[in-house]
Amino acid sequence: MRLWRRFRIETRIVYWADTSFVMEHRCIMSGKGDTETVAAMALMRGGIYDRKGRSFIAVDRLFGLLGVTQSTPPLTDDVRAFLDAEEALKQAL
Repeated sequence: MRLWRRFRIETRIVYWADTSFVMEHRCIMSGKGDTETVAAMALMRGGIYDRKGRSFIAVDRLFGLLGVTQSTPPLTDDVRAFLDAEEALKQAL
């Protein structure tokens, strides 16, 4: 990616369990003609925190409130590696 070059970010939820979800962010750049290139990709784990209840909201409950009925996608190798690395980092701190 070059400085000042335009790109777009695509975000999708790729996995969820209990009170957290994993999102994939992809930076897409236009190439020559009609081609596009994924210039960067990142995974992020997050959740929605209820300050009043002092806890994270269960993803199934959140999706239910939003009318989402999709079931959890299968855990892929790259998401498993990401979650394992995150857990190892927590343990090291």
